[in-house]
Amino acid sequence: MDHSGHKLLTTEIQRAIFLNTFLHSLDPKKRLTIPRQWREQIEPAKSVYVVPSVKGTYLNVFPEAVMHQILERIGNLSIADEDGRTFVRSIGSQSDLCPWDSQGRIRISDELLAYAQLENQVAFVGVIQSFEIWNPDLWAQERAKAKEPSKFGDAARRIGI
Repeated sequence: MDHSGHKLLTTEIQRAIFLNTFLHSLDPKKRLTIPRQWREQIEPAKSVYVVPSVKGTYLNVFPEAVMHQILERIGNLSIADEDGRTFVRSIGSQSDLCPWDSQGRIRISDELLAYAQLENQVAFVGVIQSFEIWNPDLWAQERAKAKEPSKFGDAARRIGI
């Protein structure tokens, strides 16, 4: 609503911004607690979409608004694009919708935990519009590679910043 009490019309989706890195432990029931400041940005939704990475070393976690953007792109996929459909089928069949409980804990499937080599501790990694869940040792290796100046600069140019 604007200051006069009239409802404002907008086509923009309110987006969460996920920053920082958090280390957490899996509890005895293999649940993870999503950082509170991230949950607060996702609410009123009480769930996230967990999708295996193409790289095979971490999990992508998308709030509903970002998942809807992905679904729009998938919806434009031609029925004749077999490679694209194979990819979507593969990712879709391995992904999960994970609601959180009153304490902010999610339970990711054993298959996805194994896929990302998650056993005791995890690193929640903010990637602006979404976040990732990494094995802390693999995340440390990835961070070391990402700090190489030539790779960092190349990536920034590729995305136009």
